Amino acid sequence: EKNKELVEDKVVKLEKDVSSTDKYGRILAYVYVGDVFI
Repeated sequence: EKNKELVEDKVVKLEKDVSSTDKYGRILAYVYVGDVFI
């Protein structure tokens, strides 16, 4: 619920790490709203 409050209706930036996915195909990324790391 808290993550929803932080990102809902906002522009979200995903910053990829060295690998963009894990062995299961899930996206690995750092999530930012503005300058705030979520």
